[in-house]
Amino acid sequence: MRCKLKICGVTQTSDALQLAEMGVDAIGVNFWKGSKRYISPENAQPFLEEIKGKMLRVGVFVNEDIARVKEIYEAGLIDVAQLHGDENTSYYEAMIQHNIDFIQVIRIHAEDTEVKFPTLFSKRILLDTLVPNYGGEGKPFNWELAEKFISLHPDREV
Repeated sequence: MRCKLKICGVTQTSDALQLAEMGVDAIGVNFWKGSKRYISPENAQPFLEEIKGKMLRVGVFVNEDIARVKEIYEAGLIDVAQLHGDENTSYYEAMIQHNIDFIQVIRIHAEDTEVKFPTLFSKRILLDTLVPNYGGEGKPFNWELAEKFISLHPDREV
């Protein structure tokens, strides 16, 4: 299994182009206004269009109206939506119904030793540390849980 690298929080054209040149697998663009690395879809559009086909373009959303996610996805600005909020079953089902490729985020407490994993709706899963705000903030959780998850779900891209 090959490890893939996604750099999140890209806001500058020069950074996006350099990451594409370096062969990074994916970039994340924060479309959540609560992020310190927020960028509007309109401001991200030029570099997202320029790197299309060179790397996976991930739009990061937190509790966003599904119509807005659909609009950005169908405009061709992103290849995948990363749902990093409190999205629920009906939200995931709507994503599937609209044929929007998405990453389902599972947040894990840093001190957890066992996790009951929720129903999986996406072929792409991101395991992240649960923090008061959204996003893992670079804080680790028990990596054995990731190993266990991967072994239980070999059909998923984690």
